[in-house]
Amino acid sequence: MKIIFAILSLFLSCAAKADGGSEKFKIAASYDLASVAPGDLNSYRQSVLWNGQPTSGSFNLLSGYSVSLGMAVSNGFVSLQYTSLSQMLPSSTVAGTSISIDDSFHYNVVYLIYDFDVYKRDSILWGLGAGLGKSLAYDFHQNSTGSSNLTEDVVWGADVIPVQLRTFLSYAFYNTLRLVLDVKYEIVANELKAKDDYKRMINGVPITKGQTLQTTGLNRSNINVDMSGLRAGLGIAILF
Repeated sequence: MKIIFAILSLFLSCAAKADGGSEKFKIAASYDLASVAPGDLNSYRQSVLWNGQPTSGSFNLLSGYSVSLGMAVSNGFVSLQYTSLSQMLPSSTVAGTSISIDDSFHYNVVYLIYDFDVYKRDSILWGLGAGLGKSLAYDFHQNSTGSSNLTEDVVWGADVIPVQLRTFLSYAFYNTLRLVLDVKYEIVANELKAKDDYKRMINGVPITKGQTLQTTGLNRSNINVDMSGLRAGLGIAILF
């Protein structure tokens, strides 16, 4: 929470230095996709067997939305952006039982972003930028239903500070309304810990709050969940 307040203070400080142009503020919203390849997490899911079978699917594409508020600074904007991304994998029914397993990943984050103009001609604008974030959720859910002994949502989570480099292309329909396509590369990874005490057992021992998610087998090691990769968003921005 202190980091969020620090980001907000920096945002307001930068905004106070805005130039005297006519467009002081920007509100934006977009539909986002994130290409991910968390190999260690996907391998772990294949190694956890329910009556001899692994769960379905692999994490590879998160989807969601972003909303942001920006203020003019020099030839660009400093913005606070909230992004919510997730992927729900296909439900798996454990053979010979009524138990259903639903795995998902949820990634919610607040970014401080600076975008600046590189090329502008007529209605076309191309720019670059960078962002630093603070996660509100970076959670792997293992939700099981259908049995009184196993009905629970086991959540493994972490705090992460993602870093991203950005480029964007926008087209102005009017002076204040723009269609925006942005492409980003983000670096984010961390080990996950259990967010509560659970009934589910690993090697005969119930999962306890703060326990680190580890590989299976004799030589167990902590799993580094790396959700780095390309991001893309398509949306609108209103300047005023």
